[in-house]
Amino acid sequence: MAKLSIDAVGDIWRMIDRTIWIVTASDGTRHGGLVATCVVQSSNQLAQPGVLVGLTPMHFTCDLVLSAGAYGLHLLRPDQAALAWNFCLDSGRERDKLAGLAVTEQSTGSPILNDCLAWMDCRVLTRYTAGDRVYFFSEVVAAQKVSEYPPLSVKQLTGGATAEQLQALQAGLEADIAAMEQARCVWRAGLNAVDR
Repeated sequence: MAKLSIDAVGDIWRMIDRTIWIVTASDGTRHGGLVATCVVQSSNQLAQPGVLVGLTPMHFTCDLVLSAGAYGLHLLRPDQAALAWNFCLDSGRERDKLAGLAVTEQSTGSPILNDCLAWMDCRVLTRYTAGDRVYFFSEVVAAQKVSEYPPLSVKQLTGGATAEQLQALQAGLEADIAAMEQARCVWRAGLNAVDR
């Protein structure tokens, strides 16, 4: 039986070029956004489209989604890497990431970026907390494809990044992992207790 190799797991994940998604949310008084890569179609029923989004619970945007019960999802064009970096490297608690950007409020109250490849306005149906992630199962209440391009991917974003951007991104990921380690361990211990 093969043993777990952290390097092998990393190599496998690096084979996949995930799509960059911008998640935006507003609770009526505050708004913000972040970059997410855990976004999955959760229903094949296009008459009632569904989506699953996983966010780190300590992030400001996750607080907004929990408060508002809604969020906007955006795909970006490959030429919008600078816009993606705007949502990548720091917290909305520190600055207004939507400042200077043209947005439209949709029916859920979510801010939708006017300049993007495509967007969806989503209402949360239920959520599941899994240690270091909150998974939001949501219905898509409005959507629009704005232009015809392939979406910006992680490899495109990081491939054109400066050394400083990559260092800041890595430091942010490591900080998230360290901050959420206890919550992940508590959640896993609870699972093990149930399985016994």
